[in-house]
Amino acid sequence: MKKRIAILSIIAVSILLMASTIWGSNNQPGSAGDPVVTRSYVDNQINQLRELISGTNGGSLSSQARDEIVSEVLNQVAQLSGATYVPVQAFEGDVIVGLEGTEIILRSGSAVAVVPGGNGITNVTTGRELLNNAAVERDNLLIIPRHDGRGVRVTAEEAWFLIKGGYEVN
Repeated sequence: MKKRIAILSIIAVSILLMASTIWGSNNQPGSAGDPVVTRSYVDNQINQLRELISGTNGGSLSSQARDEIVSEVLNQVAQLSGATYVPVQAFEGDVIVGLEGTEIILRSGSAVAVVPGGNGITNVTTGRELLNNAAVERDNLLIIPRHDGRGVRVTAEEAWFLIKGGYEVN
């Protein structure tokens, strides 16, 4: 009897694993599991960057310029992957527009919400919705629900943000 239960348990676990593999392979277009670009395109871009950094394309870069390029590339990769928060400096009048699901935290300076439509930006920390021109509180987590122009506008001379996900500075 115990042997039969063990065999049935193994079969059940195997079926669940196969089902989760099948369901997990149906990635949505544009998601991390279904990249929009081809691998050959990415490989080509990486090779061009290597040539630029190493100076094999006829030019040469100072070590400071190379460090800046590498830093910018790493920031772009982190931004696109959405895997980590990226520190972003912005100046008075700059508008940071978030893509769908972008997380924004104001660390210093001051800013107001930019909401072109009727729905606001979710302040997860307070559980409230920020409407257009509402003051953004420091160290509060804001989530941009859709890529429809919502974001934050810097009202101080300078402001620093932590941003996870895609964004544009206008």
